[in-house]
Amino acid sequence: RPRFRAGSDEFAVAAGGAVYLCGLPDPPGDLLSAGRGERVRGLDFSAAGDRLAVTDELALDLFDLGTGARVRSWPRFHHGPLSLALDPDPARPYVYR
Repeated sequence: RPRFRAGSDEFAVAAGGAVYLCGLPDPPGDLLSAGRGERVRGLDFSAAGDRLAVTDELALDLFDLGTGARVRSWPRFHHGPLSLALDPDPARPYVYR
């Protein structure tokens, strides 16, 4: 299930153990990798559109979309969430499983 970045034509889509960040006129996009080779279970953009949260079978990663770098990682989930959502209020940086 793709997630669209607010105010842009970009979207992220899970593909096996990777996430593709694409724009409508530019399908090849950028590849972000959680780095564990596990199946991606869910993803969501931050309200500001500058971060992407990605969960796989083992961890939750937060990526900076300006650099493509992993900002933070929360490893060792016992059961990866099937989906996640970032809080739409930027004053509350919460992730919901």
